[in-house]
Amino acid sequence: MAKRCSDVIRAAVVDGVAGLLADLGDFPRAARLLGTADHWRSGRPRSLPERAPVERAEAHSAYAAGGVV
Repeated sequence: MAKRCSDVIRAAVVDGVAGLLADLGDFPRAARLLGTADHWRSGRPRSLPERAPVERAEAHSAYAAGGVV
């Protein structure tokens, strides 16, 4: 996969998996995957359709970790 996909595509797939994990209540894994996706994006912003589910996953993960939402 690393040789055939751009980092942005991999990040989008990982964002989707992180959203699913957050929906299932696995917040620690969701947070790790969101961090990985951010790293692969190298500062490039998410597209508008990608933002809402990722922001929801981030908020749920932060809340579960005792952070401020």
